Amino acid sequence: MIAQAVLTKIYRQQIPALREAIEDLSKGRTAEGFDKLDKFGVIQEIADDTGRLAAIAGKQIEAIEAQRSSLIVAPTHGECGAIAGAVRQAMREKGLLSRTEHSVTRLERLNLTESQQRDPVTYEPGQIVGFHRIAKGAVRNGVTEKRFKSGEQWEVLRRKGRAVIVGKDDVERQLPLDQAQKFSVFERREIALSIGDRIRFTKNVRHRGHKFLNNELRTVVSVHENKIVFDKGEIVRNGAGFHIDQGIAITSHASQAKTVDQVIVSVPVCSFSQANEAQFYVSMSRARSAMHVFTDSKVALREAVTRPSKRLSSWELLDGAENDRALKAELDRQRAKAQEEQQDRTYER
Repeated sequence: MIAQAVLTKIYRQQIPALREAIEDLSKGRTAEGFDKLDKFGVIQEIADDTGRLAAIAGKQIEAIEAQRSSLIVAPTHGECGAIAGAVRQAMREKGLLSRTEHSVTRLERLNLTESQQRDPVTYEPGQIVGFHRIAKGAVRNGVTEKRFKSGEQWEVLRRKGRAVIVGKDDVERQLPLDQAQKFSVFERREIALSIGDRIRFTKNVRHRGHKFLNNELRTVVSVHENKIVFDKGEIVRNGAGFHIDQGIAITSHASQAKTVDQVIVSVPVCSFSQANEAQFYVSMSRARSAMHVFTDSKVALREAVTRPSKRLSSWELLDGAENDRALKAELDRQRAKAQEEQQDRTYER
């Protein structure tokens, strides 16, 4: 008989007040946990995007200079990108990031369904097909072509009727659309890397004895014409795209299983469609000793993160985005009214 072990106590948070708040979040008492975090000074409201991004960058720079581990988390990739730009600029001004940038090709998964990958209309020239399992070659002109090996990357060259032709090293083959479960489709994207940059691997990668795990964060130590060196391991630049992305700011999903000294969470109104109980708990519970939440409306954020975490349909996501726009419009109206009232009080004096 195998004995079962159950974790009943939270040990990550070192400050009792923060630990109590995270325990509330973990047990679904999100409103109570939110209020405790707010009372402790964790949640900060900054109305404009520029001010919020500057505050986030400032907290991150403080952590870097103090040699404390820090993680920035946001609900959407768009917000993560905006934060990364602000932080990189601040790091460069402080001399923490090299001013020399190197353009590197990365691969962004298109997240197509298996049905979409079986449809030749899906494919456009320049896309990359990456095989994660061995696939039999397609029958072309009555001849069965060689198999595709796991780990290979082939570029989409053209569509020919109901067939998709891919190429690699001057060799052309027909993509076996009937084995769509054995490959994924990517698009090339350019990413600028400098010494000091933080990157995130978006897929498990093995190279020359080095193993990088999906969602692993690494720091760029040097960039050469033929390789990129990280604080742990390196990858060769052989013309293929890399499964990497910026790692300065990441989504709550990518932050799972990570533990840091400090977490910085950005949840502006425009990203509320992706905010809920689970997202907020995962984001906040990464930190041992310091937490910072930045938003443009505390009241609206409290309502957003107390929503149950469930898988939403595409229609619900559209409705959520529409609600976010309406909420932002109402927030702007309230701010304008408050400014008018402030001006009226000033004139009365």
